[in-house]
Amino acid sequence: MMVSSAQAAERWPDNVCREVATIEKLDSKVYAGRPAALALARNDVLLMLQERCGVDVKAKMAADDAASRTADAAPAAVPPAVVKQHMNCVTLKLDRDLATTNCD
Repeated sequence: MMVSSAQAAERWPDNVCREVATIEKLDSKVYAGRPAALALARNDVLLMLQERCGVDVKAKMAADDAASRTADAAPAAVPPAVVKQHMNCVTLKLDRDLATTNCD
């Protein structure tokens, strides 16, 4: 853990900082392969690590910022076209009040 400019009076205890770092690692595993989602999920955690634990997270924040910008610039996903299937149905009258319908 690299320590930067957080003042001792503002810093959280080491055990709390380790727990926050564990959350950041968990987010990285959960959102692996989805960098924009990871950036959104861990933003507050990285800020806590930086501001309250004195951890240098500039590289991770820069990567998250780039991932967010890339996601914003990407075209929106186009929903697949709706394919209407026509069914052939045959209704047979079995009795006065009974009928059966078969479709393929």
